[in-house]
Amino acid sequence: MIPVLMILFPSLYLISIYNYLLFHFCIEMFTITVSLSTFQIAWSARNIFKHGFFIAVGQSYFFFSIIEMFHMLSYKGMGIFSGFDANLPTQLWIAAGYFASISFFIATLFISRPFRAVTGMFIYFTVTLLIFVAIFWGFFPDCFIEGLGLTVFKRVSEILICLIFIISMIRIHPKQTDFSISVHKLLISGLIFNIAARISFIFYISVYGFSNFIGHLFQLISFYYIYQAFIETGISSPFELISRQLRNEEKRGKESQQNFKNLFENMTEALAYHQLITNNQQEPIDYIFLNVNERYEEYIGLKRSQLLNQKLSDILPDVHKRSKAWIKIFGKVALDRTPMQVEQFSDEHNQWFEMSIFSPKRGHFATILSDITTQKQNEMIQQKKQYQLEDSIQACIQEINNNNIQLEQNKNGLNELAVIFSHKLSEPIEKILELSTSLHEEYASTLNEKQLIWLKHLYQSSHLIHSQIKSIIKYLQMDQIKFDRKTVDINDVLNELIDIMQEQIISQNVEIKFDRMPRILCNDLIIKKVFINLISNAIKYNDQEIKHIRIGYLSPNRKAQKQSYIFYVEDNGIGVAEKHYETIFRFFYRLHPKDEYGGGLGAGLALVRKMIERHGGWILVDSEIGKGSTFYFMMF
Repeated sequence: MIPVLMILFPSLYLISIYNYLLFHFCIEMFTITVSLSTFQIAWSARNIFKHGFFIAVGQSYFFFSIIEMFHMLSYKGMGIFSGFDANLPTQLWIAAGYFASISFFIATLFISRPFRAVTGMFIYFTVTLLIFVAIFWGFFPDCFIEGLGLTVFKRVSEILICLIFIISMIRIHPKQTDFSISVHKLLISGLIFNIAARISFIFYISVYGFSNFIGHLFQLISFYYIYQAFIETGISSPFELISRQLRNEEKRGKESQQNFKNLFENMTEALAYHQLITNNQQEPIDYIFLNVNERYEEYIGLKRSQLLNQKLSDILPDVHKRSKAWIKIFGKVALDRTPMQVEQFSDEHNQWFEMSIFSPKRGHFATILSDITTQKQNEMIQQKKQYQLEDSIQACIQEINNNNIQLEQNKNGLNELAVIFSHKLSEPIEKILELSTSLHEEYASTLNEKQLIWLKHLYQSSHLIHSQIKSIIKYLQMDQIKFDRKTVDINDVLNELIDIMQEQIISQNVEIKFDRMPRILCNDLIIKKVFINLISNAIKYNDQEIKHIRIGYLSPNRKAQKQSYIFYVEDNGIGVAEKHYETIFRFFYRLHPKDEYGGGLGAGLALVRKMIERHGGWILVDSEIGKGSTFYFMMF
C-alpha cells in the first residue's frame, strides 16, 4: 500500500495543480465506483452473510454513491447546476457524511443478527429523497459562504460525523470473532482514514485549497480499505466467513448446552425427561427414562445409570402397575402437547408434591417435581384458622341475634309499660284539667287576680303535661304499629293537605308549589302526617312577608334494586344552624323559647323521623340561617 501511495500522492497532487476539477472528478468517481461495487458484492453475497452488517453497509453505499454523484456534479466549476454556488456541493458533502456515518453505526447493530434487505432499501431510499428535498428546497443549513469560508454548522457537523464513526469503531472492536483478523483491520483502518478526511475538511477556506486536497486523498484511502474488506469477505474468502460463523454458532451452542446442563443438575426440583410408549391403538402404556437430574435420583431412590434408557415397567414394575392413571395423564401431555400441573401427596415420602408436566416435542414429556409440603401445611393451618374464625363469627352472630331478640322483647315490654304508665298518668292529669276548667267557670267571679293567675298556670301546666304524655304515647306506639302499604298518588295527598290547610295558607300569605309527583308504595296515613308536619313547620318558622314553599322529588337510581324516590320540602324561612342539624330531631327539643314561633312541644320532627324510619327510610336537613331550609326524606 505504501509504494502505491508514494506514486499516487505526487501524481494526484500534480493533477490537482494542473486542474483541480479533474482531480476532484477522479477522486469522486473512484469513491462512487467503490461504493457501487461494495453494494454489488454485498447484494450478491447476502445469502452467505448470516448477520446483517455487510448487507446494511453495502445497501447504504448504493444511496451514498447517489449523493456523492450530485456532490461531484455540483462542484464549483462544473457548471451543471446553474444558480448555485459552492454552498451546494458542501451541503451535499455534509449530508453524505451524516448518511454514511449513521448508516455505518446502524450496521454495527446487526453484526450478530440478520438485516431485512427490502426494509433497509426502502428506508435508505426515503432518507435519500428527504435529503435532496431539504437541500434543493432550501431547508438544509448553509455550509459554505463565498469569501468567508465554512459555516459553524459545517464545522460542527464534521466533528459530529467523526464522533459517530468513532462510536462505530468502538462497537466493531470487541466483535473481532465475527470478522477475520484482516477484515477487522481493514474496517478499522477505513474508519480511521474517513475520520482523518473529515478533520481535514474542517479547516479549508477555498474549495480548491490544500486542506481540501488532503481530505479527498484520505477519503480515497478510506474507501479503498472498506472495499478491500468487502472483497475479502464476499469474494476472496466467503467460505472462511461461513466457517467462522459456524464456529461462533457452535461455540454459542456449547455455551447454551453447558448452561442448560448446569441448570439441569443444580435445580432444587426433581426433573426427568421421558419418551412415551404407546400400543397399536396409540394408547399410552409405558415410558422410557431419557434423562434425570440428581434431585430426581434422590426422590426415586435409583441412580441415573439404572434409569437411563429403561422402561418404567422394567425397573419399577410395582410402580408401573399403580401408575396407570398417571401414564394416561403423561400420554395426554405428550400427544396433545398441553402442559398440566398436578398436586399429589406421596404416602411413601410423606410429602406433598406439585408436578409440572410439559412436552418439548410430540411423544416426549418432562416432569418437574417441587416439594410443596411446607406450603400445604401453611395452607391447612390457615384453613383451620379460617374455619375457627368462621365458627367464632357465627357464634358471635348467633349471640348478637339472641341479644337482639332479648332487647326487642325488653324494648316491647318497656314500651308497653311506658304506654300503660302514660295512660295511667294521663287520667289524673285529665281530671286536673277538668277541675281547673270547672273552677274557672264557676268561681272566676269570686277569685281575686292572684288566684286567677294561679288557676291559669294550673290549667296551662296540666294541658302541657297532657299534650306531652299524648306525644310520648304516639312515639312509643310507633314501634308496635304494623303499616299497611298501598300505591299512593302523592299529588292527591298534597292537594288534600292544601285544602285542609287553606285557611292557614291564606292568612299567613303562603305560596306552595310542587312538581308533578310520582305514585309510590307506602302507608297513606304516614305520608300525610310527614308532609303536613313539614309544611306546618315551613309556615311556622318563617318570618318572610311571602312564605315560599316548594315540594319536589329526585328521580330514583335505575341501578337500585328498589324503586325509591327522595322527596324534599324547601322553604325560605329562618333556617337552622349546621350544629343543630341532628338535635332538631330529638324528642321535646326546641331551638327557640316556647312563646316564640307559636310555641309547641318540640316533638313534631322526632315523630316524623320515627314514622319515616319505621317505614324503612331516612330524613335529613340542609339549611342556611336567614335563607331557609330543605328537608329531604326517603321511604322504602
